Amino acid sequence: MRWRMAYSLVAVAFTVLLAAIGFVLSGPRTRDVVVELPDGLWNALNALTTAGDFSGLSGGQKVWAGVALILGGACLAVTMSSLTSLFVSTSLWNARETRRMKHTLKGLVRHTIVCGYGDLGAAIAARQKARGEEVVVIELDDAAAQAASSAGYLVIEGSAAEEGVLRRASIESAATIVVSMGGHPERICTVMMARGLNRDVLVIATAAAAQGVQWLTVAGADAVLPAPEILANEVERRIAAHAAGAAGKATGHGDLATAEEVAAPTAAPVQDS
Repeated sequence: MRWRMAYSLVAVAFTVLLAAIGFVLSGPRTRDVVVELPDGLWNALNALTTAGDFSGLSGGQKVWAGVALILGGACLAVTMSSLTSLFVSTSLWNARETRRMKHTLKGLVRHTIVCGYGDLGAAIAARQKARGEEVVVIELDDAAAQAASSAGYLVIEGSAAEEGVLRRASIESAATIVVSMGGHPERICTVMMARGLNRDVLVIATAAAAQGVQWLTVAGADAVLPAPEILANEVERRIAAHAAGAAGKATGHGDLATAEEVAAPTAAPVQDS
């Protein structure tokens, strides 16, 4: 982006200089070329901006003024178009947003990092945001990262298993990191990396299967939640609650019966020995 702007400015300067030299060489030689260069530069600026009076020019200079107007005008039009597209381009906007985000991330303290913006990660981020916590989302997938950004989160695109990405998320000053993305090896690597960069951060990871809990714990996670079992327990709780309500209506208790009451075993009578 900077090189593009530099090339455009150099093109303008070269056009003006070339026009100035042309005016000096096409005019009468009354003085040294170097001495006449300021006058040539003035004539060039007048010609390119069409704001000057050309009645005092010689015949050759007037011809050159016409050529300079055509060539210089075309060059200036291309340059201005390039600069205009540069300032309204997505790349410039993204660069500004990146600088703003870097400045914001450097000032974060005790924030929450959510690795992975799937259904679970989005729900966790939303709840943390509702609690007033600052949330940073790390996401590798472009579409998911865009969704997180649209939801108002600070987003870093990349793999949370990479040290550089975690450092960009200010892992050193984070209070919590939730690891719920990618495969099992990537989660283990992320947990180990986060623990190595911040010994005090609360590391919570999700496991795709019960056997993954042990490895994530060894890697340094403070808590590991097997997602399938959590969902299964919630489904079971809802089924039990529904059954309890149905049983309560059948016995005339209405909604007084709870899932815990239905599931609670009947106490066995105490027998004297």
